[in-house]
Amino acid sequence: MNKLFLILVFGFTLVCKSDFNKVSEFNIVGKWEWESYSSSGNFVFYSNGIAEMESENEKIGGNDFMRNGKKFSLEYKIDYNKTPKTLDLIFKELESKKQLKIPGIIDIVEKDILLYARGKNGIRPKSIAESDDKITLYRIK
Repeated sequence: MNKLFLILVFGFTLVCKSDFNKVSEFNIVGKWEWESYSSSGNFVFYSNGIAEMESENEKIGGNDFMRNGKKFSLEYKIDYNKTPKTLDLIFKELESKKQLKIPGIIDIVEKDILLYARGKNGIRPKSIAESDDKITLYRIK
């Protein structure tokens, strides 16, 4: 009985450690691409919190981009400590300082693969599985 208990504890420790290492070693900075049934494109996440996005030959984001005659920036905020992990995209109108936050969540599948689910109407999805607006992102090396 004690042997079985020790084996279970040891096995559980290994599983938890590997999951912890997967998250602690993860960094979203870099270029990621996606392809879904309705679109394809890529994200670039910079270490300074700035993001860029390109989809269907339309590029938005960075420190300063134009949209409908106004200047915007696109930033991101990620929290690895929450469950699920959160990834928010924040559009800022530079002149008025107004912001539009698109709340999202991510699930780290591997170091170079993650699932991203985007919220709607300012509401963050509760899980990737329950979201109807999700994509798989692959890191471009």
